[in-house]
Amino acid sequence: MTAAVLAESLQLRIPLIAVASAPGDRPRPCVRCGSRGLNVHQRTRKRVKDPQVAYALVVRYLCKRCGHVGRSYPAGLGAGRQSASLQHLSVLLY
Repeated sequence: MTAAVLAESLQLRIPLIAVASAPGDRPRPCVRCGSRGLNVHQRTRKRVKDPQVAYALVVRYLCKRCGHVGRSYPAGLGAGRQSASLQHLSVLLY
């Protein structure tokens, strides 16, 4: 076998989970008191560890009842700012 034929036979296609660029419309209730009364406190772009998306919009909400500030991340992205697709890819390559 030549190197070109061997390289073609070793191709692996991995479907990656898509990362949304912005969080959903409705925030979840406050984690401390359960109140649904939240004000948008800040909108900022955060750098993301993902091969397809460089930045994502993260929204901070302020609870009207208890004053707790929580963050809302886009689907497919967590607090560590590493996408679910990159986590799956890392596990596969490990």
